[in-house]
Amino acid sequence: MSSGHDEIQTKIIIQSILCIIQPLTYIINKSLETGVVPSKLKIAKDIPFFKSSNKEELKNYQPFLKFLWEDNLQQNYDIYRQ
Repeated sequence: MSSGHDEIQTKIIIQSILCIIQPLTYIINKSLETGVVPSKLKIAKDIPFFKSSNKEELKNYQPFLKFLWEDNLQQNYDIYRQ
């Protein structure tokens, strides 16, 4: 299994999910509560999100930030649940 931008192999995350889920949940909740986000969690992809009308016009798109840790977490959760 490959690693993401954090270079942590998916296999290691799957094996340690029960140990890391509580501290990770705490960090995410504290970030939401205080508005302070660790810099490593700020890595994101800027994805154009289509709003309406003509797809050829740039004004019909709005930026959408997809944080890479969300992808990693979801993929690892899905694999763990199988």
